[in-house]
Amino acid sequence: MDNNLILNFALFEGFSASDAENLLKIAHIQNYSEGTMLFFEGDLSEKFSIILDGKVEIIKALGKPEERLLSVMGPGEFLGEMSLLNPDQKRTATARAACETSLLEITKTEFETLLSRQPKFALRLMQEMSQRTRHLERAIIQDLEEKNRRLAKAYQELEAAQSQLIEKERLENELSLARRIQENYLLRELPQPAGWEITAGWRPARSVSGDFYDFILQPEGQLKFLIADVSGKGMPAALVVATTRSILRTLAARVASPGEVLAGANEILFEEIPPHMFVTCFYGVLDLASGHVRYANAGQSLPFRLADQGPVEIRARGMPLGLMPGSYYEEKEFILGCGEQIFLYSDGLLEAHDSLGEMYGTQRIITNLSSSKRNHALVDELIDSLGMFTGEGEQEDDITCVLIGRTP
Repeated sequence: MDNNLILNFALFEGFSASDAENLLKIAHIQNYSEGTMLFFEGDLSEKFSIILDGKVEIIKALGKPEERLLSVMGPGEFLGEMSLLNPDQKRTATARAACETSLLEITKTEFETLLSRQPKFALRLMQEMSQRTRHLERAIIQDLEEKNRRLAKAYQELEAAQSQLIEKERLENELSLARRIQENYLLRELPQPAGWEITAGWRPARSVSGDFYDFILQPEGQLKFLIADVSGKGMPAALVVATTRSILRTLAARVASPGEVLAGANEILFEEIPPHMFVTCFYGVLDLASGHVRYANAGQSLPFRLADQGPVEIRARGMPLGLMPGSYYEEKEFILGCGEQIFLYSDGLLEAHDSLGEMYGTQRIITNLSSSKRNHALVDELIDSLGMFTGEGEQEDDITCVLIGRTP
């Protein structure tokens, strides 16, 4: 090997040609292929190495989650001095050849001899070790700063996640309370006037529902009844349900005409609810003694009158509530005979789909109404039939059914 190559390295500054020649006599050159592991962290150190050609990667915590590349060393740089000078003589990192690499290697004994015979070499080595220590300190500080930054970010994310969890629990509690409120006025005991039988079924698609029904039994022998469906789902729909129910109850107590009750509710709701929302509603007044029914419909699914000749749609024209001010609601009437019934339902029944996308539809409702026995079990039978039709898929919309029957 050419002595000049040694003399060009900063580590051997001040060496004479004979010093370089003597160094080459105690050292030997070793070639390593790319990827060769030169030594591992924790190994006992037995030699001091100088890179003649190629590159060496210095790696901390190899194969562990915290693995880190400390540096890539090139020609003229050296490795192994720290472990040789430490009392335990253990390697503090792992070294790997990054490409074809040649090292000038000196044994521990010859390294110690070189230090004692070449003070300038020892001083230069100490200076280089000091620089490396300062570099390592900076790297450690930067590493700690980066870890602190990540910890701070993780803490902020944890705080945000905690806040979201608290907010989610708060919303769930509010939804649970809203559902209990709805259940209190929907699932309370229904009025059962003498000679009449009233049944209702209610299955919300979510925690709270946009469907509702109501019965107001009057002292003068009238039963005011309704079924309504607010567009949308969830809490917004539930809030509109509460508003609409309160408005309809107030108007029903003051106004005799079903058409006028719906017209009044329409005017108020047009001002009170968001523009994109509306309410469909069927409202009727039943005289319990005669079976006389007066009714109006604000876009609600057409109810059926169940008589001996089969289900007959109960029709009346009218726009959904809250869509257009000044709307007119057609009012009609009929006599419900003994043994006959009125069946009301929301579009969650009509528009439910099976797994192939087919809609339940009016004809299936008519078929089930025709084949079922006309008693209080009819509502449950129809909802069960719908469940068999839709299968185990997610319920698309709120489902509400009401049956008002005059006993034979």
